[in-house]
Amino acid sequence: MSPDALAKARRLRRDETKAERAAWNLLRNRQRLGHKFRRQQPVGKRVADFCCFELRLIIELDGSVHAQPSQTRRDESRDRELRAQGFKVLHFSNGLALSNPEGFVAKVEAAIAALGPSPPSPPPQGGRGEGSREGAARRKERSGKAVNDAKANVGQSKRAASPVAQLLSPLPLRERGRG
Repeated sequence: MSPDALAKARRLRRDETKAERAAWNLLRNRQRLGHKFRRQQPVGKRVADFCCFELRLIIELDGSVHAQPSQTRRDESRDRELRAQGFKVLHFSNGLALSNPEGFVAKVEAAIAALGPSPPSPPPQGGRGEGSREGAARRKERSGKAVNDAKANVGQSKRAASPVAQLLSPLPLRERGRG
């Protein structure tokens, strides 16, 4: 994220439009759509009105200026950049968010449903996850150590055995008679 984009995002958050405020009240805190959206979010060198990283979805609210040919070309260029980064970009009019908030939410819900299931999250970095080689080696080492502890403690009293060895060593079952 560029410092210019961050400064612009802060300025846009401070100077939000009525339509952005109305849309934000519908999108924030996972309250309506169940996904985390961020407002005036820097994405690369651009700033998205609303962005959900989980869905790779950007929502833009457009005023009347976006109907001008020069602005339309800039919007198309910007959308290409964002799509190249893996985002789907949706455009809605300011009027929809202001005059028909339920219609706005319904259109966003339909777009989310059309995206299908979210892609799986990438594995954790640093080799500390369950599926990593380092994690597997540690699990193998721990399990081997537990088995060795159990073997070493066979025939010793329960008190001397480690808790893992107690679980692993077979204990004789007491038979209960009737009566």
